[in-house]
Amino acid sequence: MTTGRLIQVCSEELEHGGTFTAKVNTGQNHWTIEPDMSVSWLPGPYQFTVHVTLDKNFENSTTHYTNGTTMDWDFTAMHSFGHWSFGPVSYFYKQITADSGPAALNGGSDQEGDVAPDLNQPCAEMAACRASADNRHAPCSVLS
Repeated sequence: MTTGRLIQVCSEELEHGGTFTAKVNTGQNHWTIEPDMSVSWLPGPYQFTVHVTLDKNFENSTTHYTNGTTMDWDFTAMHSFGHWSFGPVSYFYKQITADSGPAALNGGSDQEGDVAPDLNQPCAEMAACRASADNRHAPCSVLS
Protein backbone atom coordinates (compact mmCIF):
# COMPACT_ATOMS: atom_id res chain seq x y z
CA MET A 1 0.00 0.00 0.00
CA THR A 2 2.78 2.42 0.81
CA THR A 3 4.40 1.98 -2.60
CA GLY A 4 1.11 2.65 -4.40
CA ARG A 5 0.58 5.83 -2.38
CA LEU A 6 4.14 6.98 -3.08
CA ILE A 7 3.67 6.53 -6.83
CA GLN A 8 0.34 8.41 -6.65
CA VAL A 9 1.99 11.35 -4.84
CA CYS A 10 4.85 11.41 -7.39
CA SER A 11 2.49 11.45 -10.37
CA GLU A 12 0.30 14.19 -8.83
CA GLU A 13 3.40 16.30 -8.19
CA LEU A 14 4.52 15.92 -11.82
CA GLU A 15 1.01 16.69 -13.15
CA HIS A 16 1.11 20.07 -11.40
CA GLY A 17 4.42 21.11 -12.96
CA GLY A 18 6.59 20.05 -10.01
CA THR A 19 9.65 17.88 -10.04
CA PHE A 20 10.31 14.80 -8.01
CA THR A 21 13.90 13.63 -7.61
CA ALA A 22 13.57 10.85 -4.98
CA LYS A 23 14.23 7.28 -6.09
CA VAL A 24 11.13 5.09 -6.25
CA ASN A 25 11.54 1.36 -5.72
CA THR A 26 8.33 -0.64 -6.19
CA GLY A 27 9.98 -3.88 -5.01
CA GLN A 28 11.50 -4.94 -1.73
CA ASN A 29 15.02 -5.23 -3.18
CA HIS A 30 15.91 -8.51 -1.47
CA TRP A 31 16.09 -12.23 -2.17
CA THR A 32 13.56 -14.72 -0.84
CA ILE A 33 13.73 -18.50 -0.77
CA GLU A 34 10.23 -20.01 -0.88
CA PRO A 35 10.00 -23.79 -0.53
CA ASP A 36 6.47 -25.15 -0.67
CA MET A 37 4.69 -28.49 -0.46
CA SER A 38 1.19 -29.71 -1.27
CA VAL A 39 -0.51 -32.95 -0.32
CA SER A 40 -3.92 -34.07 -1.62
CA TRP A 41 -6.06 -37.06 -0.72
CA LEU A 42 -8.88 -37.95 -3.13
CA PRO A 43 -11.10 -40.65 -1.57
CA GLY A 44 -14.22 -41.11 -3.70
CA PRO A 45 -16.18 -37.88 -4.13
CA TYR A 46 -13.99 -35.97 -1.64
CA GLN A 47 -10.84 -33.89 -2.04
CA PHE A 48 -8.65 -32.84 0.87
CA THR A 49 -5.63 -30.63 0.16
CA VAL A 50 -3.04 -28.92 2.35
CA HIS A 51 -0.51 -26.50 0.87
CA VAL A 52 2.34 -25.07 3.00
CA THR A 53 4.74 -22.28 2.00
CA LEU A 54 7.73 -20.93 3.94
CA ASP A 55 9.26 -17.55 2.95
CA LYS A 56 12.84 -17.01 4.15
CA ASN A 57 13.76 -13.40 3.39
CA PHE A 58 17.29 -12.00 3.13
CA GLU A 59 18.64 -8.56 3.93
CA ASN A 60 17.94 -5.60 1.66
CA SER A 61 21.51 -4.50 0.86
CA THR A 62 20.46 -0.86 0.45
CA THR A 63 18.44 -0.39 3.65
CA HIS A 64 19.97 -3.25 5.70
CA TYR A 65 16.44 -4.29 6.65
CA THR A 66 15.33 -7.93 6.75
CA ASN A 67 11.68 -8.97 6.73
CA GLY A 68 10.87 -11.85 9.07
CA THR A 69 10.31 -15.42 7.91
CA THR A 70 6.67 -16.27 7.21
CA MET A 71 4.56 -19.43 6.85
CA ASP A 72 1.34 -19.80 4.89
CA TRP A 73 -1.01 -22.80 5.26
CA ASP A 74 -3.87 -23.32 2.77
CA PHE A 75 -6.57 -25.94 3.40
CA THR A 76 -9.31 -27.29 1.12
CA ALA A 77 -11.99 -29.90 1.84
CA MET A 78 -14.39 -30.41 -1.06
CA HIS A 79 -17.23 -32.83 -1.81
CA SER A 80 -18.29 -33.47 -5.42
CA PHE A 81 -21.96 -33.58 -6.44
CA GLY A 82 -22.05 -34.51 -10.12
CA HIS A 83 -20.17 -31.75 -11.94
CA TRP A 84 -20.09 -29.45 -8.90
CA SER A 85 -17.91 -29.34 -5.79
CA PHE A 86 -18.66 -27.65 -2.49
CA GLY A 87 -16.73 -27.28 0.75
CA PRO A 88 -14.69 -25.04 3.04
CA VAL A 89 -11.41 -23.43 2.02
CA SER A 90 -9.13 -21.61 4.45
CA TYR A 91 -5.71 -20.17 5.01
CA PHE A 92 -3.52 -19.23 7.95
CA TYR A 93 -0.55 -16.87 7.61
CA LYS A 94 1.98 -16.15 10.35
CA GLN A 95 5.27 -14.29 10.58
CA ILE A 96 7.42 -16.64 12.66
CA THR A 97 10.56 -14.51 13.10
CA ALA A 98 10.88 -10.80 13.78
CA ASP A 99 11.94 -8.18 11.24
CA SER A 100 15.45 -6.89 11.84
CA GLY A 101 17.47 -3.84 10.92
CA PRO A 102 16.99 -0.11 11.31
CA ALA A 103 13.44 0.80 12.38
CA ALA A 104 12.28 -2.84 12.62
CA LEU A 105 8.49 -2.74 12.47
CA ASN A 106 7.30 -5.62 14.61
CA GLY A 107 8.20 -8.50 16.88
CA GLY A 108 7.27 -11.27 14.47
CA SER A 109 3.66 -11.54 15.57
CA ASP A 110 1.87 -10.70 12.31
CA GLN A 111 -0.79 -13.32 11.59
CA GLU A 112 -4.12 -13.68 9.84
CA GLY A 113 -6.47 -16.35 8.64
CA ASP A 114 -9.87 -16.93 7.12
CA VAL A 115 -12.39 -19.66 6.31
CA ALA A 116 -14.96 -19.42 3.52
CA PRO A 117 -17.27 -21.69 1.53
CA ASP A 118 -16.34 -22.59 -2.04
CA LEU A 119 -18.63 -23.74 -4.85
CA ASN A 120 -17.08 -24.61 -8.19
CA GLN A 121 -17.52 -26.50 -11.41
CA PRO A 122 -14.23 -27.97 -12.66
CA CYS A 123 -13.19 -27.64 -16.28
CA ALA A 124 -13.48 -30.70 -18.56
CA GLU A 125 -9.76 -31.54 -18.23
CA MET A 126 -9.95 -31.61 -14.43
CA ALA A 127 -13.11 -33.74 -14.51
CA ALA A 128 -11.36 -36.25 -16.80
CA CYS A 129 -8.33 -36.23 -14.52
CA ARG A 130 -10.51 -36.76 -11.45
CA ALA A 131 -12.23 -39.73 -13.14
CA SER A 132 -8.82 -41.19 -13.97
CA ALA A 133 -7.63 -40.77 -10.36
CA ASP A 134 -10.88 -42.28 -9.00
CA ASN A 135 -10.37 -45.32 -11.24
CA ARG A 136 -6.79 -45.69 -9.96
CA HIS A 137 -5.22 -45.21 -13.39
CA ALA A 138 -1.86 -43.55 -13.98
CA PRO A 139 -1.48 -40.00 -12.60
CA CYS A 140 -3.15 -37.34 -14.66
CA SER A 141 -0.85 -35.08 -16.68
CA VAL A 142 -3.24 -32.12 -16.25
CA LEU A 143 -2.14 -31.73 -12.63
CA SER A 144 1.59 -31.94 -13.27
